[in-house]
Amino acid sequence: MILQWEIEEKTLLNIKKITASVWCMNSLQMRSCHKKLCKDKKEILPGRLGNAFLKKMECISGREAGTSTRIWIQLIQDTDHLLRLIHEYKNTDGKDWIMVLAVLEKRPERYFKTEMGAAFILVLKEKLEAAASEDRQTAHGPTASMDDKKELEETARWLMEDTHRHSAEPKKTKLFIFRECMHKAAVPVLASLSVLFMFIWMRERIASDMDKWSLQQMKASDTGRTDVFAYENQETVAEKEKVRLEKKAGVQSGRQTRPEKLPQYKKLSSEYPQFYGWLQIPDTQIDLPVMRAEEKSDFYLSHDFSGAQSPEGALFVDALSSIYPQDDNTVIYGHNMKNGHVFGTLKRYLDIDFFQDHREIRFDTVYETGIYEAVAVVKTKIRNENEQGFRYYQFYQYSSEEEFRECQDFVEENRIFETDSSLRYGDKILMLSTCEYSQENGRLVIVARKIVKS
Repeated sequence: MILQWEIEEKTLLNIKKITASVWCMNSLQMRSCHKKLCKDKKEILPGRLGNAFLKKMECISGREAGTSTRIWIQLIQDTDHLLRLIHEYKNTDGKDWIMVLAVLEKRPERYFKTEMGAAFILVLKEKLEAAASEDRQTAHGPTASMDDKKELEETARWLMEDTHRHSAEPKKTKLFIFRECMHKAAVPVLASLSVLFMFIWMRERIASDMDKWSLQQMKASDTGRTDVFAYENQETVAEKEKVRLEKKAGVQSGRQTRPEKLPQYKKLSSEYPQFYGWLQIPDTQIDLPVMRAEEKSDFYLSHDFSGAQSPEGALFVDALSSIYPQDDNTVIYGHNMKNGHVFGTLKRYLDIDFFQDHREIRFDTVYETGIYEAVAVVKTKIRNENEQGFRYYQFYQYSSEEEFRECQDFVEENRIFETDSSLRYGDKILMLSTCEYSQENGRLVIVARKIVKS
């Protein structure tokens, strides 16, 4: 019998939409949203999967702001995994789902990172038990006695038990139940045995299919992303363009063989091929992934890190930014949101006391970690095509002191207050850029220099 998944699909799709909207809310906003969702649960988030999501959301809302981003990423991944699994197996019968269940129960941590996995396994068990009960009624007929039905139900439960779970019931009792049922209900029991033997024969085959399914989840699903395995072995569009520009300018690129990706970012980089790095400013809400669109630089102005449409967008670098070797100057962009999300808290750097207390900025690429020191807060603007002046957002490399001095002079001329630090020739520079509304096309830029590499 084919299992029905309409309710679960509806719930998972709603979870995906909700997650894209609430993952960057503060605790107060999230608690308010959680309360509304609980009120409308039957319509929006029915079933066990909805319960699991609401419970996880309640847990996250109690955390400190900015510390739950990784959990939301895991929730999005698990939701995508479950939707893909249901889509691939929804038209198969219960026998295939029994084998899928066995594989998932054997190694749930391999496929799921949140409580959504455990909830799905319970849902699948309930559906299989209901389907088995309906099949028994059909096969045994409406005139079957109550004793026969009870014995058949005991046999079904015995056959559906996890083969890796030890039961306190003696084996002799199970065999006795089995023999009695063989006498009274030979056809349904033999059918059940056939399923059991088929399970033994196909276990490895299904495990292999699940491995393939797991690998597919490690690939990006958005049309704007490339295959992760191809991405590992090919230059991106941005890097090719950068090499072309370097050759045109007569500059030796000096490209090096890439090192291994940092262990803490391998999984995230595999799930999201456009993942560039991670930015964190202690004591703020800025603890977020940084993305790089490979062709359309402004993609993440209107999409979150997962690729879903979002008015808040995500932190991102220009498509021409090099990830390895890292550019001499890396500019990270983000919206100046009134609610403080994304780069909405950068304006706090306009206060010199806040600047002095939050000079440490942590920024990792997927290949290396780094700690930066904030040296200046700059107000500037995006210049018109024919307007003269230094364009920090087009400054990637410097190959001489003269080129570096252009950037240094720009910082000194536009800083809003004096500090005891400045850029030095040879520095790796980091600029955090967001909108500033005191002038047309205004920009607020936090300028930092790298002080620690590990």
